[in-house]
Amino acid sequence: MESVQVKTHIIRKAVKKDVPEILEYIKTEWNEQHIFVTDPSFFEYEHCNGDEVNGIVAENMQTGKIEGILLMYPVRRKMIDTDFFGGIWSVSKSCKLPMLGIKMLENILKVTGAKSHSGVGINPATTGRIFRGIKEQRVDRLKHYYRLADREQYNVAYVEAKNILEVKEGEASFIKFEDANELVSSFQLDKYKDLPFYKDAEYIKYRYFEHPIYSYNVIGIKLNDKINAVLIIRVLECNNAKIARVIDFLGEEGALKECGVAFQRMINENNLEYIDFYEYGLDDDVMKEAGFVLRTADDVNIIPNYFEPYLQKNIDIWFHTPYAECRIFKGDGDQDRPSRTN
Repeated sequence: MESVQVKTHIIRKAVKKDVPEILEYIKTEWNEQHIFVTDPSFFEYEHCNGDEVNGIVAENMQTGKIEGILLMYPVRRKMIDTDFFGGIWSVSKSCKLPMLGIKMLENILKVTGAKSHSGVGINPATTGRIFRGIKEQRVDRLKHYYRLADREQYNVAYVEAKNILEVKEGEASFIKFEDANELVSSFQLDKYKDLPFYKDAEYIKYRYFEHPIYSYNVIGIKLNDKINAVLIIRVLECNNAKIARVIDFLGEEGALKECGVAFQRMINENNLEYIDFYEYGLDDDVMKEAGFVLRTADDVNIIPNYFEPYLQKNIDIWFHTPYAECRIFKGDGDQDRPSRTN
């Protein structure tokens, strides 16, 4: 890791003593009601690891003031040689150095020691255009799948065409893990360590079992007396109804083909209105056999994405990545980050 000088600015890794100034920057340059501003302890949970801060800053050498930030979500707790997803990326309106934000991008791996930079939740017309111009980056969108409950009234979704696939009798069952040790003893995480965005046990523990605001269900897919894959699911309550969202997925995608009945049982037993699943990299036929319908551009149904506040609107989630083949989910980056603490 090293700092990089770009004319009047130093681009460097953020450190713990920068946190008050970063929060003030977010308040004045980004959003004064951002959860990091209203709850600084959540910023520390999201972006601090001891004295390390997962982010870089651009510091004006003359004034010593931070005039640019780029926050990060590494898929392991250590930044070195790790894939990460970008978070807030901003240059101050008062900054007089042109293209400082691009210079931050160009030097981000050198400054952090990370392996790769991806991002989820980008604006395809602005940020997407920038990353389309970077040779090693590609821009695409997550596919949005859903499975509706069969009911007369929907309080969260807007359903004009009730498309519910029949599912065959699958052999898989769901096993909920109570803690990270139970997960590690049952599922071989390191089998996937050579794949892009490999998440180790420490990450899973911190990100899902110990989240300070959201409650996640970490569920093993049991097939032939073996845990073949893991689902991360979050249940939401809205408009006197409950829905479930698949936030992350680990393991063998083929195991999903045997989960249609298990997903339907989850809907029935928890009185869910639907289950949805934003993903990229899983096989379309596998998702169909699991009982999920792909939301297309001309879908007459609305499966909302925003709940803080609730907005009954279909939302596409765009991403950029250097990898030609990879898996990306809603839990990557900040797309399943709380917007408020209550």
